[in-house]
Amino acid sequence: MQPRLVDVPASQRVLRVADGSVPRSTLSRLARAGALRRVLPGTYIRAEDATVRAVRLAAACAWAPGACLWGGSALDAAERNAAPFADGEVIQLAGSARHPQPGIAWYRADVPAGFVARRGGLVFARPVVAAISLAGSDGGLAIDRLLLRDPAAGDELGEVMAWFDGRAGNGARRPSMREVRRRPWSGLERKLHRLLRRSGISGWVANVPVSTAFGWFVPDVLFEPERLVVEVDSWEYHGSPQAFEDDCARQNRLVLAGFHVLRFTGEMLDDHPELVIRTIRTALRRLRRA
Repeated sequence: MQPRLVDVPASQRVLRVADGSVPRSTLSRLARAGALRRVLPGTYIRAEDATVRAVRLAAACAWAPGACLWGGSALDAAERNAAPFADGEVIQLAGSARHPQPGIAWYRADVPAGFVARRGGLVFARPVVAAISLAGSDGGLAIDRLLLRDPAAGDELGEVMAWFDGRAGNGARRPSMREVRRRPWSGLERKLHRLLRRSGISGWVANVPVSTAFGWFVPDVLFEPERLVVEVDSWEYHGSPQAFEDDCARQNRLVLAGFHVLRFTGEMLDDHPELVIRTIRTALRRLRRA
């Protein structure tokens, strides 16, 4: 019994003239008849696979065997994104660019083998590499999501960022990368960091582990000499009853350990930034006088 088409790996649902398994004339005839669809030069897929994302990504990999999926396309592959592939959507590749093709965007770079993953005919930049590649256009959102899902990826940020130094597009990428180097794990935290810097408030560190008699803590922002902790919360990152319970217990332990805690929300940062800064300045002034 033949396997159902959906059970066949994406790479086996791509037909290439260069493979020689099917004559070019046959592929062209089937494409004219509507059974196949030519998606790239010499590269065909079944017509019913035109919107199957994994197959479209596999076709791009087969067409450019020396390249790897890049940026959002790499994250689609890594995360097994099953959203339908839309007409006009662009696939991002990194490598030695071939002739320009509609639907393909190239990042010209020889990506180190250690930065690349392979699975079932898909060749793609590993998530930490893909996320950093997007930092110039998404403000670091992909990095945020990656670190929330896989905190261990933070251990690789330095090596990957160093590779991007001096490469195309790094001017736009650099501001988000600088903030990531200060270990901001969420977009809200980065927003708080920008607000502090813009207001000229210094003397703080971000996401640095602190050991106390009541356990280890990683404050969003810490003014160490004043023992002032600043935390920022939203339902997106702390939106469960258990997270609420954990945050309350955590704050109690911080207070018992001798820290002063200020808490703000994303709405406060967006709508009342001057109040946030005034509150922090007032707390610092009082603590420095104590």
